Amino acid sequence: MERFSPPPLLLPFLDHFWVAEWSVPPGTSFPVDIVAMPCVNLVLAGDTAMFAGVKTERQRHMLGGSGRIAGLRFKPGGFSPFFTQPVARIRNLEISAETLHASLSYTWAQSVMSSTDFGAAAITVFDAIAKLPIHRPTKTELVEQILKRCWRQPELSIGAIANLSLMSVRTLEALFHDTVGVSLVWIRRQIRAISAMRMENRESGWADVAHQLGYSDQAHMTNQFRQVVGVPPGTFFREIRR
Repeated sequence: MERFSPPPLLLPFLDHFWVAEWSVPPGTSFPVDIVAMPCVNLVLAGDTAMFAGVKTERQRHMLGGSGRIAGLRFKPGGFSPFFTQPVARIRNLEISAETLHASLSYTWAQSVMSSTDFGAAAITVFDAIAKLPIHRPTKTELVEQILKRCWRQPELSIGAIANLSLMSVRTLEALFHDTVGVSLVWIRRQIRAISAMRMENRESGWADVAHQLGYSDQAHMTNQFRQVVGVPPGTFFREIRR
């Protein structure tokens, strides 16, 4: 997978443009598992362009033959200024990019995907986003500050995060429903599971990891890890070591 950073003008909204290609031998398929993250993507495949809302479940795609797919990943909250409704309206859904703006048509998508110069394709997509009208205030900086705190201190409760953010739990959750598309409760679950993945080599064991991440016990961590990743921690790490 190749990634391209956006120009400075779009940094408040976008993470990166990405392109993935694959070629699998005939008669075989290759599984790709994707852990859900709180980001909207503009997905380009063939002559289609779709905005994909945040997927709240782990995705598994079986790739066969050969192909290419590209996309633009928005920062958490970064899609909100371009969308006139709460971003939660497209959670687990896909909408035609053309419904957001006529310039993002199937002919535009086809021209982007027909290019073999991925850098040029990225520039074309960035230029298209830069020309879109802004409908609502940008709140990505506030969202990013809150998420950085969640990553630095995954053991914090939602109430503690709200207090440190100088807002009520209700206001905090309304912010994420409106601008990100999912609750901070859900995001915190993802962050803690990913943090557990990164702490896999700790000699003190999983019970200590569970305590450090704010789980009530090891069983609680194992259950939530399974919800996010698809298998319990021990199984996951045995599989990736193969």
